[in-house]
Amino acid sequence: MEAFVDGTSPENMPDIVEKGKLLGQGRTAEIFEWGPNRVLKLCRQEMPESLCIREFEWTSRIYEHVKVAPKPIEMICVEGRSGAVYERLIGETVLALTRRKPWQPVRLGKSDAGMSFVVVIPMA
Repeated sequence: MEAFVDGTSPENMPDIVEKGKLLGQGRTAEIFEWGPNRVLKLCRQEMPESLCIREFEWTSRIYEHVKVAPKPIEMICVEGRSGAVYERLIGETVLALTRRKPWQPVRLGKSDAGMSFVVVIPMA
């Protein structure tokens, strides 16, 4: 059985979840709290649904193969906008890491959807 950091399981998740606090935003989407241990990446209204779906598919493939992305949970529609639910990762952001340790190697890549994914290579 899958369990989250706080010990809850998917079976204990409420059927209806409401957008929580805005955690961040960019040109294409806003990130909200979405129940315990999850986030909602809600695409902006002007973003084509096909790009949101493609990003979710790419993130799913990356997660399946190398586990360097948040675990994709599901695609949903909230307030008429496409969104993707992911596990919530707690830790240092890549931006904070590069500001704190600019010498540490970080590889950035781009998916076909034009969305960035990041692989951090720890120094040995």
